[in-house]
Amino acid sequence: MANANAVVTDTDFAADSADVVVTNTRFTAANAEVLVPDTDFASARAEIALRAMTPADCRAVAALIRTAFAAQPAPTDPPASALRETETTIGAHLAAGGGTVACAGGRIVGSVMWEPKDGGMYLQRLAVEPAWRGQGIARALVAATEAAARLAGVTRVHLGTRLVLAGNRRLFAFCGFVEIARHAHPGYAAPTWVEMEKRLEPQAAAL
Repeated sequence: MANANAVVTDTDFAADSADVVVTNTRFTAANAEVLVPDTDFASARAEIALRAMTPADCRAVAALIRTAFAAQPAPTDPPASALRETETTIGAHLAAGGGTVACAGGRIVGSVMWEPKDGGMYLQRLAVEPAWRGQGIARALVAATEAAARLAGVTRVHLGTRLVLAGNRRLFAFCGFVEIARHAHPGYAAPTWVEMEKRLEPQAAAL
């Protein structure tokens, strides 16, 4: 089980529980197709492409994370460390593991990062631009993390999210994650965040 002090800086996600709706508009990605929902927004009709995050993306991803986490539906105490992300810190996260970005019209509107940690793949800094929430982007980024874990031969994906952000917890539960522990940030008596994990089925051997 992850040590509380080891993960408190990466425990929030700027996603939205609306991302769990039934889908019927198509994402394209390098090796998979993921469906996203129709909505009343014209932008929902745009093709959203998932691709690997590169060092050239770090500045834009840091800005996206700060914007997305500032638009959380409920205040978090203590404030999210994601609000302090910079091009340099995102570069360090990327060097430690990997990431995926979701692009619309060549612009990054969603991102996720991961790294090997505590015997699994640690999913962190999942962020979707507020205007693009509710279209399945968060779920597609979670699926990309699971695909990276399988590629690395890892059968466990784990994460932390704030207790106060019930929508995020519902999103991850919908994606198959289960709560395994509750933790408090240093200096807090009551739990402030929840640890969740998903066990992946081993990839079927090629015939």
